[in-house]
This record gives sequence, structure tokens and C-alpha cells, in this order.
Amino acid sequence: MSVPTRRGAGLPVRRGTAVLAVVVGSALVLLLAAMTWVRADVRTVLASSELALSGTDAVPAVVGASLAAAAAALAVAIGGRWAATVGGVAIAGVGALAAGATVAFLTDPEAPALDAAAEMTGVAALDGAATLTPWPYATVAVGVLLALTGVVVVLAAPGWARVGRRFERDASPAPAPGRAVAAGGPAAGGPTAGGPTAGGAPTDGAVAGGGTRPEVTERVQAMDDWDALGRGEDPSTPEAR
Repeated sequence: MSVPTRRGAGLPVRRGTAVLAVVVGSALVLLLAAMTWVRADVRTVLASSELALSGTDAVPAVVGASLAAAAAALAVAIGGRWAATVGGVAIAGVGALAAGATVAFLTDPEAPALDAAAEMTGVAALDGAATLTPWPYATVAVGVLLALTGVVVVLAAPGWARVGRRFERDASPAPAPGRAVAAGGPAAGGPTAGGPTAGGAPTDGAVAGGGTRPEVTERVQAMDDWDALGRGEDPSTPEAR
């Protein structure tokens, strides 16, 4: 849910747009980490085999940075201005971490390949040079964009209002429905029992002098008791009368 910014405070960027950008960026980093980053040939006892190393195995920090960015996006989505600011700082940090760890890998791609070759053959040696794929370069670009998105969140957070609850129940109890008052008292929303109607004629059960007949009073009381039973109340208690 996007919340409009307040003018004069922060960048004019909607919360929902920023959160969506962070979620997409973290998902892209996670997807790129699952791709093959480096290929190399290793010599086995029988023949030469190809070694394909993914980004998850080559740079595990990239996966952790992606998950941390998604968690920070949740804080930005549901938190207040301070929580969004802290989340933006975290997003900028993990984006820079993903980009920096990938750049460190690009400077020496053979090191993780040698470790993988040692696990495969028992010998840390490659049969030729390691070959890089385009995916680590794409991860660097997405990591930088994710870090910039975190900076945008920090700058735009002061203009975001706090996200309220969409469904909030009122803590005050609902008023009970009006009860007819016996012995000539006024009923809720109707004419007085035993009093005249709008046309001046006495109502049903009214007698001279403004009173009511006993059978009319008993009938009204019986109706009130029936309504009390429908609400789950005991009509015999003093509180229900």
C-alpha cells in the first residue's frame, strides 16, 4: 500500500514504490547468485571434468545480503519514519556488501574454484584457467542499485506518514438497544406510553389522566423480557429490568 509523502519533508518518493524496488532488487540478487559464475576444468583420475561454480557457492555473503535486504524492506513497509530510516540504512549497507563481495570475487575468481576442485578431486589444481560468466558483473550492478535505493529510502522516510491499521476495532462497547419504559415512561425513539399521538388521539392502552391499563403494562414488560432473552440476558435480574 503506497502512502503519499508530505510536501517539504524528504524526497517525493512513495513508500510502496521504494519497497517494491527493494524487493525486486533483493530477488534479482538471489536469482543471480543461483547462476553459474565461474567454469573451470579439473583433472580427475580418468579424464578431465568441468567444474561449474555458482554464486551461492563462490560468494555466500551475497545470499545473506539478499535476505537481509528483504527483511529491511518489510521494516520499511510497516514501520514509522524512524523504522523506515533504519531500514534504508540497512538496505544501503547490504547492497554495498553484495556489490563489494562480488567485486572481491572478480579480482580472484580462481580461489573459490581451487577450493571446489579440492573438494571434488582432493587436489587443489585446475586444468587450465577459470572462465567467468556475465552473472557476477550483473550482481555488482544490482547490488549498487540496491545500495542507492537504500539511500533514497533514508532521504524520503521523513516525508512518510505512519502506516495505520486498516481494520481497527473500537474498544468502547456498543450501546445496548433502547428499552421501552413501563408505567407511562418514554420509549426509545417513539411516543410516550399512554400519551397522545401526533394527531392528539390517545395511544393504544392510554386512559384518562395519562396512565396505562395494567394489561398494557404487562404486555410491554413481556416484550422487554423477550428482547432480553434474545440478547442472552436474564430478564429476572434487576440489571435487565
